[in-house]
Amino acid sequence: EKSTRSCSALEMKSHVLQDKAQQQIRAWQEFRQKECWLNLLQERVAECIQTESLGRSALRAETCRLMEELKRFDQQLAVEPLAGIVESPPEALHEEGLQEAPEGEGVAE
Repeated sequence: EKSTRSCSALEMKSHVLQDKAQQQIRAWQEFRQKECWLNLLQERVAECIQTESLGRSALRAETCRLMEELKRFDQQLAVEPLAGIVESPPEALHEEGLQEAPEGEGVAE
């Protein structure tokens, strides 16, 4: 009878230990799943950052290209209207800038 009780007590302890071991295994599996999920999310975030970086670089290059195009247009606009205008006579210019021309001489407007 004593050995039966000892055997029963050992079986109970064995079941308790098995339950704890199974709980630990389940907890470890959940941890590994969460770790894998986080690794996947981290990879996706890294991909999104890389895509964003490439997009910004392309946008920066396009902005520079458009700025150069606008500069060319500004240069064209600055040159074209002056082509039909008669320049002021050199006598009307002064080192500090324009001065009034002597009476009788007109400055083209």
